[in-house]
Amino acid sequence: MRTLLFFIGLTIALGSCKSVQKMVDKGDYDGAIAFAAKKLQGKENKKTKYVKGLEDAFRKITARDMDNYLALASEGREQNWDKMYNILTRIDSRQAVIAPLIPLVSNQGYLAHFDFVETTSLIAEAKEGASKYHYEVGQELIVAARLGDKAAARQAHHEFNTIQRYYADYEDSRELTNEALYLGTNRILVRFADRSFGFNTTRFYDELAFSPAELNTRWTQFHFSPPVDMPIDYEARLSLERADVSRENQDERYFTDTKSIQDGFDYILDSKGNVKKDTLGNDIKEPKFINVEARIIELYRHKEALVEVSIEVIDLHNDVLVDRDRISHNVLFEDYSCTIRGDRRALSNEARNKYKDRPLRFPSDSDMLFTAANEIRDDLRTKLRRSFI
Repeated sequence: MRTLLFFIGLTIALGSCKSVQKMVDKGDYDGAIAFAAKKLQGKENKKTKYVKGLEDAFRKITARDMDNYLALASEGREQNWDKMYNILTRIDSRQAVIAPLIPLVSNQGYLAHFDFVETTSLIAEAKEGASKYHYEVGQELIVAARLGDKAAARQAHHEFNTIQRYYADYEDSRELTNEALYLGTNRILVRFADRSFGFNTTRFYDELAFSPAELNTRWTQFHFSPPVDMPIDYEARLSLERADVSRENQDERYFTDTKSIQDGFDYILDSKGNVKKDTLGNDIKEPKFINVEARIIELYRHKEALVEVSIEVIDLHNDVLVDRDRISHNVLFEDYSCTIRGDRRALSNEARNKYKDRPLRFPSDSDMLFTAANEIRDDLRTKLRRSFI
């Protein structure tokens, strides 16, 4: 039994060792470091395979990262500072994982050796270099943004906002970030055309309306009334182009159900007119059937409303129509009722299931149009969003 347990333990140990080695061989150095470090944390009996695995993985990935860092540094390009900073912070994070384990000695007396990189000054240099680079690029872009180039404003916002990764307050980058956001934002005024279709158009637009905040994104702001001291870039004109309601249609259909049903019984008489008896002396009877009839009156009511709203997007700076579309929506009222006259016992299962003797009232024309406005709202929101992506 002891021999069996020994071989089982040996198999498990070899499997774990093989897993670490496989990760190193495949270049998954961070995975190997995380695995080995977890195995070595808080244990007095530190196995050599994990100690050596951690040492090997750290040595190889540090050498690779430093080669990449030095290659980028030798190019002398200011745009490389971000990549150099990323490399250094990865090295620093790995070293922070390993530092608490040092000195690291295995249970067989193997002492691991780790050559740490002094990252503090290098990271500070990379932070300063990256921040200076993004600040200078952003300053060039903000000049074009102030002249009306919204694309430049948005790129400037990205440059200044990137600095926040390194410094919360670098020069006046926070103020410039806010300015770039303001300059890069499209402001759209949504207007509803006032046309009369013989009903309360104001209420129709109230049903159609939605909160501008539902549409706003980082770079778009929608308004239903002109904002104070804020330029408007586009106007989205929503016009009710069509509001048709059909007449109230009512179709009737009549049909009759008949059925033969049992209604009591008759006695069987002999040739002398006496009631026949069975072998037990009981009267002999037979079922009596009658024919019953029910008249069904089916009533089908239907009415339809069609609403069509046009959208025109105007570039107010250049007085140019940049987009035009139409969105339509149908609202259908349908009702079925069924009135029964006669003997209900004659009804088929189908007719019995259809029975509803009180028809619904037709909705008014305005109610149907307001319902259409309510249901078309989502389509309008989607259209407005897509017009300014």
